[in-house]
Amino acid sequence: MIQNKNKENLDHEFVKIDLDKKSIVKKTVVSKPAIRKKVEKISINKGEQKIKKELQEIYKNDDGSMPNMKDFKKKKKRGLARAFMTLLFACAFLAGVAWLGFFVFQPKVQFAENDVVLEIEGKENVMTGEEVKYRVKYNNIQNTSLKNVKLQIRYPEGFVFSNASVKPTNEKQDEWELSSLAGNANSYIDIFGQMYGSLDEKQSFRAFLNYTPDNFSSEFQKVANINIQTTESPVEINIKSPSEAVPGSEVEFLVETTNRNEIKKDNMFLVMEPAGGFVKTTSSLLSIPNEEYQWSLVSFGDKNSLSIKGSFNPEVGTEEAKVIFKVIGWKDADRQSDPYVYLTKEIPIKLLKTDLSLSLAINGSTNNITVEPGEVLNTSVVLKNAGSSLLKNFSVRLVYETPSYNDLSMLDWRSLTDKADGDIIGEQINPQTRRGIINWTSRQIGDLRQLDPNEELNIDLSIPLKDSNDVDLTKFIGTNAKVFVEVKYDTDSGQKLITSNEINMVINSDLKFEVRDQVKQDSQNKDVHTFTWLLSNSYHELKDIEISADIYGDISWQEENLVVPAGEAKWDGKEKKLNWKIGSMPTSLDVLALQFSFVLNSKNPSQTNLTSKVSVKAKDIITGEEILKSGNEVLLTQ
Repeated sequence: MIQNKNKENLDHEFVKIDLDKKSIVKKTVVSKPAIRKKVEKISINKGEQKIKKELQEIYKNDDGSMPNMKDFKKKKKRGLARAFMTLLFACAFLAGVAWLGFFVFQPKVQFAENDVVLEIEGKENVMTGEEVKYRVKYNNIQNTSLKNVKLQIRYPEGFVFSNASVKPTNEKQDEWELSSLAGNANSYIDIFGQMYGSLDEKQSFRAFLNYTPDNFSSEFQKVANINIQTTESPVEINIKSPSEAVPGSEVEFLVETTNRNEIKKDNMFLVMEPAGGFVKTTSSLLSIPNEEYQWSLVSFGDKNSLSIKGSFNPEVGTEEAKVIFKVIGWKDADRQSDPYVYLTKEIPIKLLKTDLSLSLAINGSTNNITVEPGEVLNTSVVLKNAGSSLLKNFSVRLVYETPSYNDLSMLDWRSLTDKADGDIIGEQINPQTRRGIINWTSRQIGDLRQLDPNEELNIDLSIPLKDSNDVDLTKFIGTNAKVFVEVKYDTDSGQKLITSNEINMVINSDLKFEVRDQVKQDSQNKDVHTFTWLLSNSYHELKDIEISADIYGDISWQEENLVVPAGEAKWDGKEKKLNWKIGSMPTSLDVLALQFSFVLNSKNPSQTNLTSKVSVKAKDIITGEEILKSGNEVLLTQ
């Protein structure tokens, strides 16, 4: 029997037995130990034979022969590595399944602000006054629900709301309390109205969606907007006029209108902006009160046309006048804001050389001015022969149109100062307006017989407006006045008529301010100045009144002597400035008097003024004009 010495590294242990040799057992008598030894040997041989037989059954070839055991190769054991790889693969597989479960197959529960969508749909280019619809869409494209949802709209300034598919929840009709919006839900609100705006004006329609996501305590907001441009006018105008005009000769502008839609004309007007000294003499339709060059489109009726006649009186050297026509309007009857300009057309007129220059000035101004009751209108009319030929037989007509009541003019004709003593004619235009006319011919002014080339003639006069001492000013409803001059004269080619520049006047309230200073000495022989600021007004109600002045020198303010009849008065001790503010002053409260005092501790020999001039500011509620005045400064007596 042969045993492999490295059997611990082999899968099997082989025993080689020589099968060709036969053992002969001889039966002999031996001692007991020998017999026992013999029996053990026989038992071992039988065991080996049994093993040999079993091995033959396992390893024999198909033909019954035994393989060569020397050709068997040894293999190392790999059980631990295979088990580790199997475990690693199983862990990776389970991790992949977990990832799919959490991130792919698991429903979304996280909130994403970008998944809340707000949009506005509607026309971006509109015609003024057009009926428009804007759809506000809101969409929650996620699983998270939204609560406390509120939609707010900021309409363009020119938008007029009419209705909506969902009724607004506030009085301004620009908010909707939507409560909540479920996950993956969407909806919309249609808003209807009219859009107004100046031609080519851009306005913005904005929407704000405020909400709080579920499981959140903070509020979020989504914003959307759409820009809207007014690209068309609701009315088209065609203007027929001469391409050139002789100054002083009558010209006509014929305005024809065409409607583009069914917009209401109640708040639409045609406006003419004269140039080149153009003055209207007549028009086929009445202009609106106090606006000589403005006509309501309602007055056009079915004819849709307007004739305007007048003449140019340009300044010397003016060769062209650009007359502008506009169609303006408001979105409602309140007309609180500036009007929209729906259409503008410019008409150039070539002005032929004139032979007479005519100008009008009031209180040194040839332009529009503001005046007040009691103010004197110093009027100057200047004629100059600007041609090369003799001009003859002049007739000058100066026209004042002022507010009126009970057929009385606001002008104080009894106080007229006219050295030439022209003829005066009065006529009532309407219940609120009266016209006063002064005529001069060669009978009053000899030089009006003729003017040589380059010769100039001045006519000067003055006339005051009535004040509260003459009449109850509150009876006058109108606040506007105008003045112009018409001149007729003869040339070699015939008679001509020329009209001067027109001066429009706004008559503000008759605010008056007076400063009074009373001085007495105290027990220490120091001067104590007691001031009174006296404010009076009787024509129009005033608001936003502010009066202030600086006080100079070494003084001690006496707060206990400050008497404020209305508003609020504050003394700034550091700046030495007194400021008095009054919210409003109706005509029923015609006088207000503020009193204050201070002690002049010492006198500076170089100081001349005790106070500055008093600044007075106020706003006339009726005319809307700001009134600026100043009160006298108080000088320091040594």
